Amino acid sequence: MKNRFMLRVAVYLLIKRNEKILFMKRAGSGYMDGFYSLPAGHLEGKETLKAAMIREAKEEINIDIKPQDLDLELTLHRNSPAGEYIDVFFSTKKYLGHLKVNEPEKCTDLGFYNPENIESSMIPYIRQALRAIDNKTNYLEADW
Repeated sequence: MKNRFMLRVAVYLLIKRNEKILFMKRAGSGYMDGFYSLPAGHLEGKETLKAAMIREAKEEINIDIKPQDLDLELTLHRNSPAGEYIDVFFSTKKYLGHLKVNEPEKCTDLGFYNPENIESSMIPYIRQALRAIDNKTNYLEADW
């Protein structure tokens, strides 16, 4: 049997408050530590995209989200040093719980920021994705 190409899938959560977005500052992973990203994580086996986003939101920032409260914003197909990714960006306006860092070994800051104020400290493909979402683009290819 021929080996098939495999790619990684990650989910990202966009929460806005006024004109600010919830960002996390990465730490301890060896990848873009010290840079801002959105709450995110990898899809696990036998898990839907929404289920992955709900799980990651609970694990990383202590909130519960119902599947019907997640809106698909963008699908990003990107090339990275680790391989190809499909990144799926969701947004929500409804959640239960109080935002807090649940994994302090992976995150040194959690807060609502104006993206323009932290642009130079943001992971580049996250910056591209947010611009695409602002422009009502629902599919993007990056880093090819």
